[in-house]
Amino acid sequence: MAFTRFIILVALIAASYAQFLDLDSFTIDSPSVIYDGEVFDVVFDVTFTPTGGAASIITNSHGSTRFMPVFTLSEDGETLDLDAYSTVELTSAQQTTALTDDDSVTWSNLEASLNLTDIECGDGSVYQYACVSIMAYTGVTWSGVDTSNSSMCSSFVCKAVADVAISALTITNPDDSVIGIGGGQAVDFDITISNPSGGDNVVGSDNWIVKFYLSDEETGGTEVASETISLSSSQETADINAGSTSTFSDLAVTLTLDDVTCDDFAYACSSVEPASAAYWTRPASPSDNYVCVSVTCGAAAIKTSLMVMLLTVIVSLLFNH
Repeated sequence: MAFTRFIILVALIAASYAQFLDLDSFTIDSPSVIYDGEVFDVVFDVTFTPTGGAASIITNSHGSTRFMPVFTLSEDGETLDLDAYSTVELTSAQQTTALTDDDSVTWSNLEASLNLTDIECGDGSVYQYACVSIMAYTGVTWSGVDTSNSSMCSSFVCKAVADVAISALTITNPDDSVIGIGGGQAVDFDITISNPSGGDNVVGSDNWIVKFYLSDEETGGTEVASETISLSSSQETADINAGSTSTFSDLAVTLTLDDVTCDDFAYACSSVEPASAAYWTRPASPSDNYVCVSVTCGAAAIKTSLMVMLLTVIVSLLFNH
């Protein structure tokens, strides 16, 4: 008898929580990057499904204001941080969406104004996720509706801000920085990356994109034959604290210079930027993230050598006579 009563009690409890509102999907459309100290307009899409009678309960909860979506950051992808959150203003049509149990509803282009002016994201490892939760509107009750699955989180890093730049570029090959045109030119070089004081530390497992290219100007010139450099694992994961530098040695690239002329370049340059999965980003008004050094076009060097040889022959003939 006791066992039968227990089964009945379990059934009654289950029935009392048979109404659910499940959040099925959550996608952030923009922006692609957020960081502390700014206000961001976040645009996102959600899909949710009422089941077991939840549609009727929510519909009858209020005539015009039923839902309150909340957008927030999270450290672990499970716990919502209400220090970094924003509620979403729904349209009248969205607030009074016709609901049917087991039929999903999609709201696209929802907007949340995320104020991070008083939020500290540190080195980018603090807030790793963004979350959305669909709740009952303030003062409205969805009696009996289980909303334990009406929240969802997605990877979305609040990034560190670092005005990182290359402070030194040394070409170790070819000799005398003579760049040959008309084909492939192998170049070996070293760079020093600087992270000035006053910004955030750069940490992570995929930090850097380094490029090498030729240019017609030392600053602000046209990029010629730009190539992205393959970095070693230790270079990709190199951390640089604010106020520090790191040297990447023995970098290598082959430039394709089949259609390049000597008039196209007088400098070789290297630049650095955050990798797509990096925990850091550049500031809104960054410094130049590249440095250029003077190089010699190989064709010009050949012409000079021929001229020297010709003058040598002429001088020799004059002395012989």
